[in-house]
Parts: sequence; C-alpha cells; structure tokens
Amino acid sequence: MTRESVSIVSVLRQPCCPLNLLCLHSVLFQPVPVLTTQRPPEFWCNIAYFELDQQVGELFKVPSQYSRVTVDGYTDPSSPNRFCLGQLSNVHRSEQSEKSRLYIGKGVELDNVGEGDVWIRCLSEFSVFVQSYYLDREAGRRPGDAVHKIYPGAYIKVFDIRQCHEQMKLLAHSAQLAAEHQAAVVVGSIPSPTANAPPISPLMSQLPPGPSQTNAIQSNQNAMGGGGGNSGGGAGAGSGAGGLSPLATADVGVDDLRRLCMLRLSFVKGWGPDYPRRSIKETPCWIEIQLHRPLQLLDEVLQGMPLNDRKPTRHFFPYFSQPTNCPAPRLPPNQPTPRRP
Repeated sequence: MTRESVSIVSVLRQPCCPLNLLCLHSVLFQPVPVLTTQRPPEFWCNIAYFELDQQVGELFKVPSQYSRVTVDGYTDPSSPNRFCLGQLSNVHRSEQSEKSRLYIGKGVELDNVGEGDVWIRCLSEFSVFVQSYYLDREAGRRPGDAVHKIYPGAYIKVFDIRQCHEQMKLLAHSAQLAAEHQAAVVVGSIPSPTANAPPISPLMSQLPPGPSQTNAIQSNQNAMGGGGGNSGGGAGAGSGAGGLSPLATADVGVDDLRRLCMLRLSFVKGWGPDYPRRSIKETPCWIEIQLHRPLQLLDEVLQGMPLNDRKPTRHFFPYFSQPTNCPAPRLPPNQPTPRRP
C-alpha cells in the first residue's frame, strides 16, 4: 500500500468533520501536471476502415471539439463525429466481409477523456475485439500478445496517455544510452563493442511487435549463437559486424514507437491464439485508430534527444552501417582541393 493510499485510509477512519473532509479533498483532488504546453491538435484521432488487408474509403478525422465519436454500420455520410461504415462501397468485398458488416449495428463509441485517455463503449449486440497495449500492461502481458474481447454494453478504458508518455521517455533514454555506447566504441574509449552494452531485449519487450523488432531479435540471437559455438568462424567473431551485433541489430524505428499511439478494433470476429485468424488483417471488418495527442508527445520526446546529429528518422536506435562512396563537395572556382589528413 502506497503512502498516498495510507493517508486516504487514515483520513476516512477519522470522525467526519469539516477539517477531515478538507484533508480528504486535498488528497483526492490534487492538480495533475499537464504533459505538454502544446495546443491540442485540430483532430484528436483519425480512423481507417479495413476489410481483410485492404483499406476501404478515406481516413475519417475527428475534430478535437468532439470528445466522442461513434463508429457504426449505418449510412450517414456527413456527421463530423460519426463514422458510418455502411455507406462505404468496395468492389472487391468478400462474402465474409459482406456478412460481418450486417452485424456491426450501433457499433462502438470512443471517448477522448482528459488530456488524451481513450475509453470504448460497445453499443453493438455482438462483441468487439481490441488490440490495446494499455490493457496488455494491465493484464501483465507483453505488448501485442493478447486480444481483448469487449462484450456488448461494456465501457472500458483502452488507452492511458500518461502511461504511454512514460514508456516513450524510457525508450528514448535507453536509445540515448545505446547511441552513446556506439559513439564510445567508434572513438575507441571502449575496447570491446559488447563491453557494458545496453541490453536490447528488455527494450524490445516494451514495444508492440513489428517487422523490425522481429528481425532484430532474430538476427541478434543468430549472431550471438554463431559467435560463441562455431569454431570455424572464430577468426572473424571478434571483429566486423559480428562483434557489433547486440547494438547493430537494434533496428527499432519511429514506426514501431508510433504503434504505441494506435488502437485496432475488429467487429464481430476475433483473432489470435484462440481463433483460426492469426492476424487482424484476416478479420472481415476492422478499424485502426491513430491518436494525435500522443503523437505530439512522441515528437517532443524525439526532438528532446541530446544527440541531434544522430536523431533518427527511420531508425530509433542508430546502428553501424558500411561506409559509402560519397561524392566530394563542389568548391568555388580557383579554390584548392582540400588534402586528406
């Protein structure tokens, strides 16, 4: 039990008097510091609709003035806070998608609460299935491991912006340590590229699964296994890319971090270990919700990284690449060519 909870219990156990009520109010209603001073985005989210692996229609952008948006199976084409999937046509629509769309009905409501938390209410007569890294963490699961079933009438929190922000900052700090370690290896202040290297696997476990993490972990495991047990490759194990594998294979991109700011929801049909569909892209009709406020926070975190010259656009972790033959810079006329040191 935390100190805060103990103080609340102690106040509640005291006789009811104005002073105790004032203390309880001060404990429960302490001002929460804002995460950013940036103005809220013009749209608090955009929603894309998919049938199997194909996007259908354009992005639906929800203005920030509407804290609630409904996604349903009806046909209103003009409501600013109601995304009606029934009015979207698809010449390649499968029979499976056609049947599933009939059961969307009143669909779901998404509520933008506070500075960016998201709650979902299932209005449909059938359950919906959600990929939520907040719910994964609440359930003690690795991000992306579980698919969460939301029953009709349920109202549940699926995204916590403060938790997401803390995760972003933690990963940014870890990436900074990895970059500093690599810089130290380059200048030679660390004799071995693997000496005191920041751990990679714990960082991977805090990100939702993506192609880059899968490839990075697999490459890292292969490199580590090949360097220790293969006597035939012993000559090259201590030099070149093999020795740099724990950092060189940390191929985590901004796209991977952007998945922290995303929700996915399937109507009617589930996916995952308990279903014949392994991926949400095998479900007949589903939506992807990109949240804009956490993207603002992610941009702040990336812009605040100290190594501005090593700040990634494609890869969050800098890595060692092979030197390329870059053309020499053009000089003004009558200027001597600089000599190489």
